[in-house]
Amino acid sequence: MDFATIRSQPVFPRGISQMRSSAKVLLAVGLTLGSLAAFALDSGVGNLKLSHPWIRPLPAGAKVAAGYLTIQNAGNVEDRLLAISSPAADNVELHEMVMDGDVMKMRALDEIRIEPAEIIDLKPGGNHLMFMGLRESFKAGDDILVRFQFAKSGPVEIVMPVLWSPEVQGSSHKGHVTSTLE
Repeated sequence: MDFATIRSQPVFPRGISQMRSSAKVLLAVGLTLGSLAAFALDSGVGNLKLSHPWIRPLPAGAKVAAGYLTIQNAGNVEDRLLAISSPAADNVELHEMVMDGDVMKMRALDEIRIEPAEIIDLKPGGNHLMFMGLRESFKAGDDILVRFQFAKSGPVEIVMPVLWSPEVQGSSHKGHVTSTLE
């Protein structure tokens, strides 16, 4: 056997090489299944649990949309929702609905405080998310990536489904964790 033939021989026998390929496939399958499992759970970061997210669909050409979800503080320290952003909109704000005499008005909030053991419902007719400067109108069936920034718990990204109402989809449709950012 000459040097060129020896160099072309695999360093490991064929069986080890095939085992490495199988291990790569199993790792990829495991990561995929782990990601899918995360999609089936409520979202959370720190002591906060984000659940039942949804955004109402819009007519074509609409430039604003409202989003809703529940935030629960399971910890013993107050946290604050400071900012929200999405690649699907120029700006996302926290809004509250308030009565001014006989007129319901909407105004932007700087933050929402979440006390220990408190549950905050962002819902139609109350506090909610307002997506402004939409890149495209949100249609039923769309999934919108949204990033929340909390004072103590830090950032978290979830996918918010676009639904006519949460009852139409059923209560089993949960927020999807895509990543917890650092």
